[in-house]
Amino acid sequence: AMQKHLTECLYQRIQCSYCENLVLRKDKATHEQSCTHRFIQCRLCNASVRAYAYIEHENIKCPMILMLCAQG
Repeated sequence: AMQKHLTECLYQRIQCSYCENLVLRKDKATHEQSCTHRFIQCRLCNASVRAYAYIEHENIKCPMILMLCAQG
């Protein structure tokens, strides 16, 4: 009974799938939805990019971004 409780207890600290921080089991899903280490799929090139790096990817690093030619 105790072992079963430990695997289901909402107040047990478990590891986030993305950043490896410990969060309460009851908060894991909410944390993972906003975790800065989660992966976001780029809408332009379909690459999987960490959330914390997505803005830079989308604006600078994505191979599919449109570049304006300085020569007109």
